Amino acid sequence: MRLLIILNENPPGSHIDVHNALSKLKQEGALQSYVIFPWLAYFERGIHSQDIAASIAKTAREFEPTAILWAHTAGLRVSTDTINNLRQLPSRPSMGYFEGDLYESPYKPLPTEVLNLAVACDVIFCPGFGVMTDLLKRKGCLDIRYVPSPTDEWRFGRVRDGSEQILFDVVMVGNNVFSRLPWRTMPGSRERRELAKFFQERLGSRFAVFGMGWKAPYAAGPIPFDQQIDLYHRSRIAFGVNNLHAKYSFSNRLPIAMSCGVPMVYGYETGFDEVFEPNCGAFFFKDKWDAWSIIKNLLAKDQTELDEIGEIANRFALSRFTTTHIFRYMCETLAFYAPNNRDRRNHGIPTNPWIRSTCVY
Repeated sequence: MRLLIILNENPPGSHIDVHNALSKLKQEGALQSYVIFPWLAYFERGIHSQDIAASIAKTAREFEPTAILWAHTAGLRVSTDTINNLRQLPSRPSMGYFEGDLYESPYKPLPTEVLNLAVACDVIFCPGFGVMTDLLKRKGCLDIRYVPSPTDEWRFGRVRDGSEQILFDVVMVGNNVFSRLPWRTMPGSRERRELAKFFQERLGSRFAVFGMGWKAPYAAGPIPFDQQIDLYHRSRIAFGVNNLHAKYSFSNRLPIAMSCGVPMVYGYETGFDEVFEPNCGAFFFKDKWDAWSIIKNLLAKDQTELDEIGEIANRFALSRFTTTHIFRYMCETLAFYAPNNRDRRNHGIPTNPWIRSTCVY
């Protein structure tokens, strides 16, 4: 398969995990070749959507892809004519849309340009099923598939070596996102603030939150994305909760922490019993007292025991939640939809490796 991916990347090359994953899939033979078009780099230079779309079309004509994958293109307007022209290329590419974020009105409405593009695609890949996927279904999307938020196995696939000094009992990585209109603040944001206050009262300086927008004793400031592994290696337990709730959904903070080899305590979502195995190194809570009970039990263990749990978490995350895993599945699905796929009847729709359903809608 020849893949053209329209990627939300700025600067070009900064999505290290995507570049490495596609290179690995090419080495495995899952991809014949690929081209990454970093649309966001053009967009943030002030280039108009119409001109970016023209550059995408030119790249496609020259490359002749058999599949096109649009990745998180909020803000990029692509006309119906451009989509039709891409469809009519001699290679007749299949087309998919990959959205790594959840959207839900009134907190975070799905952008119109994303909706229009998604409806024109053969298949949609989403990190959870809920309000957003219900909207996509109503608007005519026929095949909506689950792909989890991944970890980067190259940057975050390493456990503690035992030499790092432990600074925190519990850490949470996440921004304090809120609206001036209280009814537009995402449910998980309110829950995150309540939980942060709750744990600071019980753990004091042994609890810290890293991210933007926090003003409290536990606020430790922003942390560069690549440095999360150093933080987790200096912490006994990681903690997190979603901004928006949807079946199967979790932030990439969860698999990142797991792949760094730290036990993760995370807010439960419907469907987690399908996605996660018992004793996988992640622990799920349904309210703050449930979370506190889990954390107290974990903190009662010595560091050797926690490191053993962290190693289990690392192996579990790297066995199914990496960028390579999700791109392999998306490529298999796009290949299934390619018009020249003569083996479609023999092989059927690719099986979803994370949940029992091939697709829900």
